[in-house]
Amino acid sequence: MVNLIKMFWKGFFVSFMVLPLATRCSKTLSAIKMARQKTQKTVSSTLSELSVTVTLNNLLCLSVFLAIVYIRGLYWDFGSEVLVLVIVCIVMGALTSFRAILPLWTSVLAVLLYPLSLALVYILHSIFGWS
Repeated sequence: MVNLIKMFWKGFFVSFMVLPLATRCSKTLSAIKMARQKTQKTVSSTLSELSVTVTLNNLLCLSVFLAIVYIRGLYWDFGSEVLVLVIVCIVMGALTSFRAILPLWTSVLAVLLYPLSLALVYILHSIFGWS
């Protein structure tokens, strides 16, 4: 499948937007179908399922990638970014994994974690000199 995609399209958009949606199409369609019922329980269940899936996918892919970097002895200069990514995944995974119904503040926190993570990366780079 990857070789077929490489023949037709190249670039960031296909690699990071189209392929993940195509490989998880059934889960995406079932999430949309459940969310259309528009009850608090189904929407919360859908968001919780998607959040857990994203968290586990990010942590699994990151750990495999870091294992390859470590085993091959490759140069790595993105420690602060990886640390912030792991922190965000753990925070959102912990908040959404143990709840049946997600309150509104979890979505506000999820939105606020983006600028907070950018600020944390900036602080780690400029103040602590950690890369």
